[in-house]
Amino acid sequence: AGQVQMVYIDPPYGIKYGSNFQPFVNQTAFKSTDNDDDLTAEPEMIRAFRDTWELGIHSYLTYLRDRILLARELLTNTGSVFVQISDVNLHLVRVILDEVFGEKNFISLITVKKGSVMFAKKLLNSASFFVLWYAKNKEVVKYRQLYTGRDLQWFADNAGSHLWIENTRSGEFRKASPDERKDIIGFLSKNSDLRIFGTWSANAQGSEKQAGYVFNGMTYYPPRGTQWKTSYPEGLDKLRTAHRLISEGKSLRVKLYPDDSPGTAINNIWEGIGAPSDKIYVVQTTDEIAHRCLQMTTDPGDLVFDPTCGSGT
Repeated sequence: AGQVQMVYIDPPYGIKYGSNFQPFVNQTAFKSTDNDDDLTAEPEMIRAFRDTWELGIHSYLTYLRDRILLARELLTNTGSVFVQISDVNLHLVRVILDEVFGEKNFISLITVKKGSVMFAKKLLNSASFFVLWYAKNKEVVKYRQLYTGRDLQWFADNAGSHLWIENTRSGEFRKASPDERKDIIGFLSKNSDLRIFGTWSANAQGSEKQAGYVFNGMTYYPPRGTQWKTSYPEGLDKLRTAHRLISEGKSLRVKLYPDDSPGTAINNIWEGIGAPSDKIYVVQTTDEIAHRCLQMTTDPGDLVFDPTCGSGT
């Protein structure tokens, strides 16, 4: 007790048969059904299912509450608990976590986009599931910021028409053409003396009226409804000294290179994770989810507890 840094719980998402039993290891396409005649399993398995959830959702919530109470006892003061769940019982599970850990220790509801979405018969498709994150003590919880990588194509796509190509030898630069932007990695691989940069607005939304800034003999003003994004004039002076200001038409913009920010801090929307490539269980989760939870809240040598074995992960 009090020694575990992180607990990861990936329980059955509910009391449907398909969330709890898989008759054959090699049949990952098995789907939940309410018709007992369609359940290709031994009678003993059916009875076990009925006994486990004898009181329906009440049995399920009791099962989950017991494990969440245990998780709190096991966690160190800087620890975290993650509970993976679908939208069906999300609201009920969150109430239990609020009760056990306290509303003040809720950190985030992580939305994970599914690798594939089945066609719905009616109404909206369900394209995501969730990971609830609570801390033993939010004030001192251990947290390590994670980042997703950015490649040159990502940079070019986000810069759009404000992408420039610079000659590293002469220092000359020009706007990239649409064709160059579409395959910037291929273009640069054939031109070792070239590199790219993008420009972003030097203005942010605001109503404070600010003076103009003189750059290369011209005076630039924030457009109506905006103000300088950095301090005036000190911040703009620093950018000019670092050769990071550039004029485009009537606008003053900031030059950024791909190496300035090679990663994007992840938030609570997780996309592009996909399904396990070697899936052998219907409910098996890709290990990337547990991997991120580990990296965010633990350090090498910390104790981690997974009472549900990641549903086969």
